[in-house]
Amino acid sequence: MKPKFIFLDEITSGLDSENAVVVIDL
Repeated sequence: MKPKFIFLDEITSGLDSENAVVVIDL
């Protein structure tokens, strides 16, 4: 899986910024 892609998707959607940060950490 591509965490970076998910991170971008999360920010684009603006659902959970914190979740996106967690993805980056992973």
